[in-house]
Amino acid sequence: MALQEIIDKVKEMRANKESKEEIPDDVTRDKQLRSLRRMRRVQNEETEKERLTKEVAEFNLARTRRHMFGIKSDLEKKIEVKKFSLLKGQVDIMKGKKKKAVEQKMSFLEKSNL
Repeated sequence: MALQEIIDKVKEMRANKESKEEIPDDVTRDKQLRSLRRMRRVQNEETEKERLTKEVAEFNLARTRRHMFGIKSDLEKKIEVKKFSLLKGQVDIMKGKKKKAVEQKMSFLEKSNL
């Protein structure tokens, strides 16, 4: 029976421990408890401030990338690639025409010099 009583007391202590709520600072007379709570609040505020500054820095960096480098969506990238490939093809055609024109001029000059 003594063992059962001890187990019951332990259960009651655990139940009381879980149901305890924090006593507000104005009611608490313990200065150390007040200072510990104040330190905890300050630490929480500092970590929150650090997290927010990191978020703001990441947002500014992303905004700068978008504006400076023109980061586009996938559809816009595909359109740009197609435009570039078309332009490149036109340039290649132009180079080919220029080569042919130069060759024709050279052959004409060779014939005229003979």
